[in-house]
Amino acid sequence: MISQNKIKDLIILNDNKLIDEKYVYITFDNKKEKIMLFNDAIKFLKKYSISNRFKKIDDLFSSFHTSFEDFESFKKNDKRGYYVSDIIYKEKSKKNMELQNIEKKYNINIAQLANMYWLDDSNMSKKILGMYEKIKTVILNECNKNKINYCKNSTEIIKAIASKIENSNTEEINVCKSVEEVDKLFETRKKQVKENNNKEYEYSYDKIELDFKNMQFNMSQYPSDMFSSSYQLLGALSDKNYYNREQILKNWAEFLIVLKDYIKIINEFDKCINQVSEEKMKNNLDNYYSNLDFINELEDLIDHDKNNEEYLYHATSTLEDGLNVLDKGLFMASDDLSSTTFSEFSIPDILTYEYGNDFRKVGDYIIVIKKPNNQKIVRKTTELEKQENLIMSRRIGYTNPINNYVIEPAYIVGLVDRKNQKIYNMKNQIIDNTKGVTKL
Repeated sequence: MISQNKIKDLIILNDNKLIDEKYVYITFDNKKEKIMLFNDAIKFLKKYSISNRFKKIDDLFSSFHTSFEDFESFKKNDKRGYYVSDIIYKEKSKKNMELQNIEKKYNINIAQLANMYWLDDSNMSKKILGMYEKIKTVILNECNKNKINYCKNSTEIIKAIASKIENSNTEEINVCKSVEEVDKLFETRKKQVKENNNKEYEYSYDKIELDFKNMQFNMSQYPSDMFSSSYQLLGALSDKNYYNREQILKNWAEFLIVLKDYIKIINEFDKCINQVSEEKMKNNLDNYYSNLDFINELEDLIDHDKNNEEYLYHATSTLEDGLNVLDKGLFMASDDLSSTTFSEFSIPDILTYEYGNDFRKVGDYIIVIKKPNNQKIVRKTTELEKQENLIMSRRIGYTNPINNYVIEPAYIVGLVDRKNQKIYNMKNQIIDNTKGVTKL
């Protein structure tokens, strides 16, 4: 018997991704614990006592108080989830370092496979492809030598993987299984935008963009899962008794057979996303420019003498926020204008600028600010202003009010409301520099 603390219980964490991964969380009676990759846990438990040394894997785990949990659920619902996830990530990295000698033995570098997303005609890309072919040869030879059956048809492999993704996909659109299917679906969705325009249900450019990003993300999980489990491949190459060895080698053989075609599909989503973004921008601009009153008022708003003053632009979240800036000024976290404004936008800039993510974008409401040459337009706020204007940042994780500085309303030229195609022009107001206020 090895001299150590008694095992109290263990949890087998099933990582139910597109490939099988398991981890083991062991708790001892002295409240110490171990988090291990599955194969390492098998070796550890077999050494734990003489009685366990020769047991089959199922019998081995039945020797202890063992429970099974889904890893994703464990991370979300158990207070130990984040800690365990962090340890597993470190264990994977550590295992990859330990197995580098296996790569040297076969003269391969699995990490280079991730660079296949950015292939071109360069010599570097040719080297990456050469490494890919070498790794594929090593794996296929190992499978053939051990009579491990694997699918050799790229199309069938992609269909099988796509079906697994579809089973867990909450999107209404099926995952595309070829470049041609991606293009076909893209053309269908664009046609729906035009056909359903002004109807009760409108399939918008934003919806196409979001759907294709979701599909690309879902399909990207397959190579991501494979790359993150490369330690399994190296372990299987080095150890004939490695747990689930045949399945691991089969998974990697099929992954390498399909990898080039699969990456083409993922990259095709990028092309579609970029194209729909451009078409959306053109469509929006056409819509804006068709409203001549709106464009004329916008031209009047931003017309100024660039020799004497600079115009700055700031995007705000809502019309209410924009109108509040017209009334009270623009509150800032610092006196650095470049941290929150852009200089000298053109009309197309104003009509297309936005930032954010797929869940929240800012750009429909643009504040226009004037800065006379050699004049400072930002001042510190008073304590009363700070109390009355608790402006919160849109940045995630920034919880302090952004009201240390302010650009007074005297320097706010106006507001561009793109959503409603309306201009709020404050240029007719007169600046009273002695009091720092505006008068009609």
